[in-house]
Amino acid sequence: MKNNLVSLGSIAVLSNGVNLRKIPENEDDGDVFVIQYKNIDFDNESINLDGAVKMNLKRLKCKNDDILKPGDLLFTGSGNRNKAINVPVTRFPMIATHHFIVIRSNASLNISSEYLALFINHSDKYFNSVSQGTIQQNISKENLLGLEIQIPSLELQKNTSQLQKLVLEEKKLLQELSEKRKRLMQGIFETYNTHIKNGE
Repeated sequence: MKNNLVSLGSIAVLSNGVNLRKIPENEDDGDVFVIQYKNIDFDNESINLDGAVKMNLKRLKCKNDDILKPGDLLFTGSGNRNKAINVPVTRFPMIATHHFIVIRSNASLNISSEYLALFINHSDKYFNSVSQGTIQQNISKENLLGLEIQIPSLELQKNTSQLQKLVLEEKKLLQELSEKRKRLMQGIFETYNTHIKNGE
């Protein structure tokens, strides 16, 4: 910590998500969200619980450490999008499937989960150098353990994270504006076609 540059493995515990050994399906007495790849909103760097599967925690026979905690990060190590996603506070507990690497930082250290996710998500140069895939990047748990993290003051971490939130909000607004423009243009051309068909 002396030079504020540390390996991820020295400040966090990394584990694999739960291998359910069956296809996740909703259960009538489900009391735990099962987070799958499809529940990740990569554009907004968040977990989307709409439509998330709920299963019975007792029958899953999960360990206590398998239950996600607010501030944990879910990392997608394979595919075209290698992202660290913050686990939010939810009404029901959550577990992640084996498609994720769970990153749980040491709570006693002065590092925020928002900043840690942001740093990991801007480590493309490192990931490109260690990726095990050709067309798709495959980042292993061992690769993540060796990632060096720059840790500034808590104030700077907070300011950096707030800036990222503003960037994501702006991106979302621009996407919504683009969709409205598309719908407007579509409506205009549909009106033109209607007039043409009516001989107007």
